[in-house]
Amino acid sequence: MVLVENLLELANDILSGRRLDTSEALELLATPDDKLMELLAAAFVIRRHYYGKQVKLNYLVNAKSGLCPEDCKYCSQAKGATSEIEKYSLLSANEMVTRAEQAVKNGASTCCLVISGRGPS
Repeated sequence: MVLVENLLELANDILSGRRLDTSEALELLATPDDKLMELLAAAFVIRRHYYGKQVKLNYLVNAKSGLCPEDCKYCSQAKGATSEIEKYSLLSANEMVTRAEQAVKNGASTCCLVISGRGPS
C-alpha cells in the first residue's frame, strides 16, 4: 500500500493536479483501519481547499417512522428491530410541507422526506 504511506503528501499532490487511476483509488478505499485518521485528515485538506470551512446543511424529515414490513438487519425501523423509536404512519401532506418549510427556515439547502418501507402505504 504505497499510497497510504504518506496521505498528506498525496493530498497535496492531488491539489497540484495529480490524478489517481482506478487501482490507486481502490487502494485508498482499502486503507487499513489504523490509517483511517490520517486518511480523513488528508481528505479534509482537499475539502478545505475547495470549500473552506463551510458546511451544507441537509435536513431529513422522517415522514413515516417504524411500522416497516422489511427486515433489513442494519435499520432501526426494520420489522425485527428492537430500537426504541417513535412509530407513526405517513404524515399528512400539510405536515410534510410544514416540516420542509421549517428546514429551509433553519438554513437547510436540501430537505429529504424519507419513509420506512418500500413505499407509502
